[in-house]
Amino acid sequence: MKIIIEEKVTQVEVEQTNQIILKLADFDVQHLAIEKSLIDAKGDLIVGTADNTPARLPVGNDGEIPTADSGEACGIKWLASAGGDVGCLVLLDGAGGVITTGIKADIIFPANLTVKEWVMFGDRSGSVILDLWHCTYDEFDNSTHPVVGDSICDAAKPTISSAHKAKDDVLSGWTVAALVRDCWRLNIDSLSSFTRLSFLLIFERTA
Repeated sequence: MKIIIEEKVTQVEVEQTNQIILKLADFDVQHLAIEKSLIDAKGDLIVGTADNTPARLPVGNDGEIPTADSGEACGIKWLASAGGDVGCLVLLDGAGGVITTGIKADIIFPANLTVKEWVMFGDRSGSVILDLWHCTYDEFDNSTHPVVGDSICDAAKPTISSAHKAKDDVLSGWTVAALVRDCWRLNIDSLSSFTRLSFLLIFERTA
C-alpha cells in the first residue's frame, strides 16, 4: 500500500484487514527528494546555490577539478589540476670553463609522467647536443643500464646550434612516458662555447 499526502492533515486512520492502523497526527508532509532529472550527464554534480536550493554543476573537462569560487552561480567552478604539469630543471655549470661532455645527471621520477616539451638556455651563443637514456628501477645497475642504447630521443636530441636557446614540443620519435622510480640519464654528446646551461623538461602527470 502506498499513501501520498500533499496537504496538511489533522488525523488519518487507515485500517486494513490485518488490523494494522496507521495514525498521522497534526503535521506537514514535505517532499524531500531531489528529482533525478536534475542530472543530465555522467560526472554532473549536485551543489547548493542558496539555503535549501540544489542545482546541477555540469561536468568539467578531463583532468579538471572542482574549485570553490564565490563569484560563480553554483559557488564552484572547474579548473585544471594544479598538479597537471610539472617541470624538472637541470643546471650545468663548467665553473668558469667550457662544460665538458659525458654523463651529467640522473633524473629519477617521483610519479608517472609524460614529457611534453624541453627548453634550453645557454650563457652565450654556442652549440650543444644532449641525450637522455632511460631505464626502470629494476634495470638500473649503473653499468649496462642506462646507457646510450637506452636513448629515448631517437634522432631528435635536444640541440642548440650556434644560438643562445632552443626548445621542442613536438618530440618526434621520442619515448615520452616514464613511470615512478624510472631513471633518465642526461649525457652531453657534444658542446662548444657554453660555460653554463639550463635544461628544462616539462611533464604532464599521468597518474
